[in-house]
Amino acid sequence: MAKPHYCDDGETITDKVSKFQETRSAEYYSSIKEYYDNFKEVWYHKLKEHMDYPTFESDFDFKLYRAIQAFDINQARAFCEERKYSFVGAFNRWFFRVLLNWQSNVKTSAYRQKKRPSVQCPVCGRLVSKIDERHLSHYKTKGDLPKVATWKGNIYAVVSEPSESLACWGKYAKNKMKSLLQGGSKLYKREKTSWPWFLKNGQKGVLCPFTKKIIPELSPEYIASLPDEHNRYARPCTWQEFVEEFPFTVLIQAEIYSLDYESMDEESFLKKSTSSSISPEPMGSDEVMSNKITIEYEHAFHLIDSHIKDEIDQKILKLTAIGYDDEDIGIALDIEKKEVKRRKREIRSNIDLEKKLIESV
Repeated sequence: MAKPHYCDDGETITDKVSKFQETRSAEYYSSIKEYYDNFKEVWYHKLKEHMDYPTFESDFDFKLYRAIQAFDINQARAFCEERKYSFVGAFNRWFFRVLLNWQSNVKTSAYRQKKRPSVQCPVCGRLVSKIDERHLSHYKTKGDLPKVATWKGNIYAVVSEPSESLACWGKYAKNKMKSLLQGGSKLYKREKTSWPWFLKNGQKGVLCPFTKKIIPELSPEYIASLPDEHNRYARPCTWQEFVEEFPFTVLIQAEIYSLDYESMDEESFLKKSTSSSISPEPMGSDEVMSNKITIEYEHAFHLIDSHIKDEIDQKILKLTAIGYDDEDIGIALDIEKKEVKRRKREIRSNIDLEKKLIESV
């Protein structure tokens, strides 16, 4: 195995990525892939409970290619200069974060499926986490928009916000349009064109694929404001109508969302949050680091912030609460696993903290 950050030919992995971005040479990409093939077993060991190896390998290779595409050399260089980091390992640090986020997403998704399996809506046929009044409105989202639309005889990509350039597949043809709408974008030559759509005030706009009007943004609010033939992907119905028409589906969902949740006081929750056996919820380390708290954790995280003053200890407790084990916490916070365990022991043995918790109940 080559030494860290260096390929077998002695060139750094960051330089290889830079040259591949400039030349799109298969030779450079092969060197990058060979370097990261050495680490696949390590990452598969972390995810083998959730997928087989062929699936893992294809996903890993896809993540690598997307990371290479998204890596910004200039931004990485400025970041390294600001933090006094070596530029040699710039891409390795970037790809490590990509893999860590992937690992977190896979684990939380697997837990979500285990705790709350998807339910198929009998009205629209989609698998959803929960059928409720909001889902039964069946409003389209940005993900439901057609991939392409025609404008003045040409086929353009449908985008929700203005950008610098736009993908265009040339002149309209019926079979070409049909194929593109079904996902066959790679079958036809695509070119980047200058922005074609502008509002009356001169600012850039986007094309509504349904009305062909130029608007500021294809937002969820705008989509919902369209007539029913455009803004919904299935017929809407009220919850009462749904219960009467599909009572069996309601019973299945009631089993999944059982109401046997046991509430706990503040002291118990904080003690439980230091236990590595707690099951994860659909949150990841990025949400914890950026303080993007889902509603089910709002009270618990406020409790932690109120009684724990050390920032690292706060993050350890929060990551533990969402299901991270000591090893995952160490990776997320870039500290040793034994340091995580030591800090947890100190938190559990804090008598003053225990008194504060009892007083706060």
